[in-house]
Amino acid sequence: MVVRVELIDCRNSNMNGLRGLVVNHTEDTISLLTETGRVLTIPIDSCRYYVWFENCT
Repeated sequence: MVVRVELIDCRNSNMNGLRGLVVNHTEDTISLLTETGRVLTIPIDSCRYYVWFENCT
């Protein structure tokens, strides 16, 4: 299943609105493949909200 996520209300304002494919997710971190091809691993508590989009192709 392909899952996308958008980051909202983050401590680092540069991450607000960032979207990507979830490549790994643990209890504490989330790893995203961004639209620019970078993989970012961020702590879950660094953003207040996450918008999840499931079954995206």
